[in-house]
Amino acid sequence: AERLIYYLTEPAVNGMPYRVDARLRPEGANSPLVTTLEGFRRHFGRGPEVWEIQTYLGGRVVAGDLQLGKAALEVVADAIPAVRAQADVVAAIRSMRKRLESTVNLPEGGGTDFKRGRGGLMDLEFIAQSLQILHYDGGRQLLGMPPRQVLEQAEQRGWLDATTAQTLLDDYDYLRRLEMTLRLVLETRQTVFPADPVQLDALVHALKATGAVESSGPTAPDSLSPAALRAAFQQRLDRVRALFDRILSES
Repeated sequence: AERLIYYLTEPAVNGMPYRVDARLRPEGANSPLVTTLEGFRRHFGRGPEVWEIQTYLGGRVVAGDLQLGKAALEVVADAIPAVRAQADVVAAIRSMRKRLESTVNLPEGGGTDFKRGRGGLMDLEFIAQSLQILHYDGGRQLLGMPPRQVLEQAEQRGWLDATTAQTLLDDYDYLRRLEMTLRLVLETRQTVFPADPVQLDALVHALKATGAVESSGPTAPDSLSPAALRAAFQQRLDRVRALFDRILSES
């Protein structure tokens, strides 16, 4: 396991292939690096934290013993009803979101982190995860789904009204396109909207060239400018946070 982590995280010519956080395992950093299925089952049988369930909701088996991986995800699924029954489950999700938001370290010169920051991609991911937990009915269809598919299912199943679901999907796609374009342009893993004018101009040029913007409106290719992009970006963040607060209301 240590060798695998080394190979996945060893910096190469084009940077680090993957980031692996081995602390996010049952019992934390002081536990054995590899656990058994029975140990995994015991851990979740004692009552996992809400954030643990959130972490595993998107889990997928991609290599190794597929049957063993499936059995481990069944353990997670079986623990969801107990977590959902907690009176403070929504408050716990909001608390974890606030905690992650507080860890944002912006570079000198400002900027906005559109992954972990207010109204960013994590707001959308937490909305999807809350829906997976609160509406879990014992089926396995929603487990392993990325946030976009969960939001699509939320509309189809009536958990969200069509307008809200489509707004969330549109904002998710917008922020994802922005994230990918920014990383390609700046050749970085950063998720901070650029404050540097040169970087911002480069991002605007890339968005125009790839067509990764709206076909009409203030950020359409013909009228896109750094100021218009910044304003549209902030509008998205404000809208996502407002929907996050409404959907994960504590009432």
